[in-house]
Amino acid sequence: MLSRFEAIWNGCKILIVFVACTAFFYYGILFLMAEYQGDQRYDTPEGNAIKVFENMSEEDITFRERLWHFWQRGE
Repeated sequence: MLSRFEAIWNGCKILIVFVACTAFFYYGILFLMAEYQGDQRYDTPEGNAIKVFENMSEEDITFRERLWHFWQRGE
């Protein structure tokens, strides 16, 4: 009878640890979601922002150059 009780007790301990880890993970994800909710990454910059690239016109680049660029960089 003692071994049955020990088996049930060990199962309950595993269940308690599983529930605690699941709750910790769930509330951790909720915390991270709330932390990054107000992250406004795509607002227009303030201050002395400069452009870092120039748009090329379609006449400046040939089809072969565009294809070569795609093969090299995957863009």
